[in-house]
Amino acid sequence: MVQVKKFDWMLLITTIVPIVLGGSVVTTMITTLMADMNKPDVQVDILPKSDPRNVTMKIYNLGRSPATNLKVSVNTPENIGSYHAFTTDNINLTKIGPTRLFLNASKLVQGDGSLILLDLQLNATPQKDYSVYAVFNEGSSKGKLPSSEIEGFYNFIVESLYHHPVYSIIVIIIIIPLAVIIFRRFLRWRRNKYAVHFTLNMFSEIEQELYKSGLSPQETKQETKDALVQLQLYSTYMEEERDRGIITDQTYGKIKKMIDDKIENFRSRMISR
Repeated sequence: MVQVKKFDWMLLITTIVPIVLGGSVVTTMITTLMADMNKPDVQVDILPKSDPRNVTMKIYNLGRSPATNLKVSVNTPENIGSYHAFTTDNINLTKIGPTRLFLNASKLVQGDGSLILLDLQLNATPQKDYSVYAVFNEGSSKGKLPSSEIEGFYNFIVESLYHHPVYSIIVIIIIIPLAVIIFRRFLRWRRNKYAVHFTLNMFSEIEQELYKSGLSPQETKQETKDALVQLQLYSTYMEEERDRGIITDQTYGKIKKMIDDKIENFRSRMISR
């Protein structure tokens, strides 16, 4: 016999658990973002010119605090012909080999007003990539070439979220409730799909019980009566599921028609016997 559920604990769990986990994620993310807010973020852009022998290294700090004891190592694929630097900070630039420059600065402050530009001219057209690394007390970074439009847009979004923690928190607060809503809709879709399959399987089991060998006509009649009661109870249960919003009206209507047709079929068999 089908037992009618009074309370759906699974629905409650699948609603609360994502909220609790989401809250933990938000707390962790906020803590991490707050910790990163006051760190420097040194960027090194490698900017080729129209003449492939010429290149500019742009070094700047997008963070919220100065980068201290900055050391930048520049390795070029060809011998360096000439070089010069433009900077708003005090630096020490040394050529320590035919293809290597070393820059040292006690501090690179944050903000748009802080900038180091290194203009290099090589003796030959480079056939390999440049290798540029920046190391400072608070971290390190690697030189990068200009990105494609898609990659550039992605980097813009990521950097915007990183350098503006409030935006990140807002995004997280929006995403978590949205994820809960999507998850609940998925569960509802799955329940609707499962309800129809379960109904068909129940019909199959009832048919097997009615037509198993060895039953007398009287036993078959009693089994049919029990099956009718079971179907009526199941119909009531499905109606309650519909009223609680577990299954949709469309799914309930489909299942209700299936049950009514099966009940009518069983009653016709009882009359014919």
